[in-house]
Amino acid sequence: IQLKGVTKGIIYLENNLAEGVFTPHRTKLLTVLTSQMATSMENARVVKIQLEMARQLEQQKVETLAHNEERQRLRADAAEKYKEELENFIDMICHEIRNPLNGIFGYVDLLRTIMDDIRVYIGEINNAWTEQGKGEPKQAPIIDHKVQEAVTFLGYLHTCAEHQRTIADDV
Repeated sequence: IQLKGVTKGIIYLENNLAEGVFTPHRTKLLTVLTSQMATSMENARVVKIQLEMARQLEQQKVETLAHNEERQRLRADAAEKYKEELENFIDMICHEIRNPLNGIFGYVDLLRTIMDDIRVYIGEINNAWTEQGKGEPKQAPIIDHKVQEAVTFLGYLHTCAEHQRTIADDV
């Protein structure tokens, strides 16, 4: 059996029972049939190779998809972990901002109370001086004005701290 001049196989035919079985016509027919057999065998070999290549490509495709899915899962996990760490960091920063703000609010309220007490004491001093006939102390309006300024500035401080708290709470 030959294909394109290359021997692909051998067919051994033997007949001891009758003479003249292998006539030139039959031999030519066998040559044509063996040529067809060689072509069919070559086609089968090529198909087998193509099927194996297709199987290997499919296997590579499956492995690549699995690898890509794993990489994508790992990236998603890393992104989720980063997001959680970022949220924890932001929470920590906001907590650290809120703590001093709470102190500021407490001290502002305390200073307002002290300023109110000072105003009451100034009023009592003014009354005492007036009752003694000394008139109003000349420093009383200045002190009252300074106390009012301090209360105003405490209001500004309170407003700024409130703004910072709002920012920290919104984050």
